[in-house]
Amino acid sequence: MAFNGKVAIENVAGNSPQWHAELQKLAENYPELIAGIRGAGYMVGLALKPEVHNLKITADAQEKGLLTVPAACNVIRLLPALIATTPQLSKSVAILDEVFSEQNS
Repeated sequence: MAFNGKVAIENVAGNSPQWHAELQKLAENYPELIAGIRGAGYMVGLALKPEVHNLKITADAQEKGLLTVPAACNVIRLLPALIATTPQLSKSVAILDEVFSEQNS
Protein backbone atom coordinates (compact mmCIF):
# COMPACT_ATOMS: atom_id res chain seq x y z
CA MET A 1 0.00 0.00 0.00
CA ALA A 2 1.42 3.37 -1.02
CA PHE A 3 1.64 6.35 1.32
CA ASN A 4 -1.27 8.74 0.81
CA GLY A 5 -0.32 12.19 2.09
CA LYS A 6 -3.85 13.56 1.86
CA VAL A 7 -5.19 10.75 4.05
CA ALA A 8 -2.35 11.23 6.54
CA ILE A 9 -3.05 14.95 6.82
CA GLU A 10 -6.76 14.28 7.31
CA ASN A 11 -5.88 11.70 9.98
CA VAL A 12 -3.72 14.18 11.89
CA ALA A 13 -6.30 16.96 11.58
CA GLY A 14 -9.07 14.67 12.80
CA ASN A 15 -7.23 13.01 15.67
CA SER A 16 -4.96 15.68 17.09
CA PRO A 17 -7.60 17.82 18.87
CA GLN A 18 -8.64 14.93 21.12
CA TRP A 19 -5.00 13.95 21.72
CA HIS A 20 -4.09 17.54 22.65
CA ALA A 21 -7.05 17.65 25.05
CA GLU A 22 -5.86 14.42 26.69
CA LEU A 23 -2.32 15.78 26.96
CA GLN A 24 -3.64 19.02 28.47
CA LYS A 25 -5.55 17.02 31.08
CA LEU A 26 -2.35 15.09 31.80
CA ALA A 27 -0.54 18.39 32.37
CA GLU A 28 -3.33 19.55 34.68
CA ASN A 29 -3.05 16.29 36.66
CA TYR A 30 0.71 16.74 37.17
CA PRO A 31 1.32 20.49 37.54
CA GLU A 32 4.32 19.81 39.77
CA LEU A 33 5.99 17.88 36.91
CA ILE A 34 4.67 19.33 33.63
CA ALA A 35 5.15 23.03 32.91
CA GLY A 36 3.18 23.06 29.67
CA ILE A 37 2.44 21.63 26.26
CA ARG A 38 3.51 23.12 22.97
CA GLY A 39 3.30 22.21 19.34
CA ALA A 40 0.67 21.42 16.75
CA GLY A 41 -0.81 18.34 15.14
CA TYR A 42 1.33 15.32 15.90
CA MET A 43 4.46 17.36 16.73
CA VAL A 44 4.16 18.01 20.45
CA GLY A 45 6.54 18.86 23.26
CA LEU A 46 5.85 18.37 26.94
CA ALA A 47 7.82 21.02 28.80
CA LEU A 48 8.84 19.69 32.19
CA LYS A 49 9.52 21.57 35.40
CA PRO A 50 13.25 22.23 35.98
CA GLU A 51 13.52 19.64 38.75
CA VAL A 52 12.15 16.86 36.49
CA HIS A 53 14.71 15.15 34.27
CA ASN A 54 13.53 14.53 30.71
CA LEU A 55 16.08 11.73 30.23
CA LYS A 56 14.52 9.79 33.10
CA ILE A 57 10.99 10.32 31.81
CA THR A 58 11.90 9.24 28.27
CA ALA A 59 13.70 6.13 29.59
CA ASP A 60 10.75 5.18 31.79
CA ALA A 61 8.31 5.71 28.90
CA GLN A 62 10.45 3.55 26.63
CA GLU A 63 10.42 0.73 29.20
CA LYS A 64 6.63 0.84 28.98
CA GLY A 65 6.63 0.77 25.16
CA LEU A 66 6.42 4.46 24.26
CA LEU A 67 9.24 6.03 22.26
CA THR A 68 9.80 9.68 23.04
CA VAL A 69 12.76 11.95 22.44
CA PRO A 70 14.42 14.20 25.01
CA ALA A 71 14.70 17.69 23.58
CA ALA A 72 16.34 20.94 24.62
CA CYS A 73 15.23 22.92 27.66
CA ASN A 74 13.89 19.86 29.51
CA VAL A 75 11.24 18.91 26.95
CA ILE A 76 9.92 15.52 25.92
CA ARG A 77 9.18 15.40 22.21
CA LEU A 78 6.21 13.33 21.06
CA LEU A 79 6.06 12.61 17.34
CA PRO A 80 3.72 9.74 16.51
CA ALA A 81 3.40 8.30 13.03
CA LEU A 82 1.07 10.25 10.76
CA ILE A 83 -1.14 7.16 10.57
CA ALA A 84 -1.52 6.85 14.36
CA THR A 85 -5.10 6.20 15.41
CA THR A 86 -7.07 7.76 18.25
CA PRO A 87 -6.71 4.62 20.42
CA GLN A 88 -2.94 4.60 19.84
CA LEU A 89 -2.69 8.27 20.78
CA SER A 90 -4.78 7.67 23.90
CA LYS A 91 -2.48 4.77 24.81
CA SER A 92 0.50 7.14 24.62
CA VAL A 93 -1.19 9.42 27.15
CA ALA A 94 -2.01 6.45 29.39
CA ILE A 95 1.65 5.39 29.37
CA LEU A 96 2.78 8.91 30.19
CA ASP A 97 0.23 8.99 33.00
CA GLU A 98 1.80 5.83 34.45
CA VAL A 99 5.29 7.31 34.15
CA PHE A 100 4.34 10.60 35.80
CA SER A 101 2.38 8.88 38.57
CA GLU A 102 5.48 6.83 39.41
CA GLN A 103 7.48 10.07 39.71
CA ASN A 104 5.10 11.20 42.43
CA SER A 105 5.41 8.04 44.54
